Amino acid sequence: TKEIEIPKRTSLVSGGWVGELDTANSSNSSYGMEKITVNKMMVYSDISVEMLQDSAFNMRQEISADIADDFAKLEGNAFINGNGVKKPEGLLFSADVSEYNSGAAAALTADSLFEIQGELKAGYNLSYMMNRKTLNQHVRTLKDSNGQYLLQLGLGALPNSIAGLPYVLANDMPNVAANAFPILLGDYRKA
Repeated sequence: TKEIEIPKRTSLVSGGWVGELDTANSSNSSYGMEKITVNKMMVYSDISVEMLQDSAFNMRQEISADIADDFAKLEGNAFINGNGVKKPEGLLFSADVSEYNSGAAAALTADSLFEIQGELKAGYNLSYMMNRKTLNQHVRTLKDSNGQYLLQLGLGALPNSIAGLPYVLANDMPNVAANAFPILLGDYRKA
């Protein structure tokens, strides 16, 4: 189909305290529908029968791997930067994603990585998202007010963390610069 509709929670059930013989108030979560337009990626790749037959390795498999790699890059970029025209609407394009300014036009501050955590409602499993350059050239050197690095390397089953939260790398996130949003914070599984 050209589009799908999925349920989207618009409000939560609202409970309350009652006495021993009191009756409970009735409350329901409410749901609307989110319409998602289905987009597709395509490519056409020519190869001669001779190359398919005479190659020392499996050319069909090689071309399929090349296409899969290219589609993964296209999809990753669209999920971050897509404008919604013949591709998904990306996290940095969506009006539903709010912004938090650190107060430093072209830099990250340790305080802002802690402060932004308080901007989101409780009940989410938060993770930071950034590109490798932001992590290695900016976040790795940030320290808290006690001189402790914000980036903590995990031990055993514990993940690496920044300011107490895990992080994921996304190549298509922008670099740290003025008027850029180099770090996202959210619950990406719920999103």
